[in-house]
Amino acid sequence: MVGAPVIAAVFVVAVIAVLGLVGYDVVSSREGAAERAQVKAAARARQRTYEDDQTRISLERGIARAFVIIGGAFWGIAVVATLVSYRGDSMGTMALIALVPFLLNVACLAVGWFLERTASVMLALISAGAVWWGLANAFEPGVWMLFIALMIGPMLTAAVLFWLARQGEAALELRLSLDLHPAEPALAPAEISRY
Repeated sequence: MVGAPVIAAVFVVAVIAVLGLVGYDVVSSREGAAERAQVKAAARARQRTYEDDQTRISLERGIARAFVIIGGAFWGIAVVATLVSYRGDSMGTMALIALVPFLLNVACLAVGWFLERTASVMLALISAGAVWWGLANAFEPGVWMLFIALMIGPMLTAAVLFWLARQGEAALELRLSLDLHPAEPALAPAEISRY
């Protein structure tokens, strides 16, 4: 009884957010189109800067963390809704079913804050476990759509973004170290053969 309004509210917030981002993109894309064309031509001519790479990495991390936080909030609301609305002998079981994804999201967020590759693997394994759980319980097509949209899709997206952020940071660190300490040719002593 509480689940449908919660899902509807999450859907409405997501639609409003997407419409806001699209509107912002349309407005910002029209401002200074000629100037941006010149800037883009100059940007293509020069090499990517470190700030651009760092911004991309931060954006990937931020979006991945947002997916995990939103997922944790959704499952936290599900736990509260279960405890408030469900009255029966198996209320503890229902709360546990909703509590497990919430705790897994919290664990992934805590691990992903520092160990992004580990969090990426954790999220991918949890997604595989969620698919197995859905197959084992013979979900209906509508349940699969909700399950994929609200759990599996965001977890896989966060997994990929965590992985890309860590790979990008490793590449950036390597490039910075090579730029700061370029390999210099060294003179090697020549050995003279006595024979």
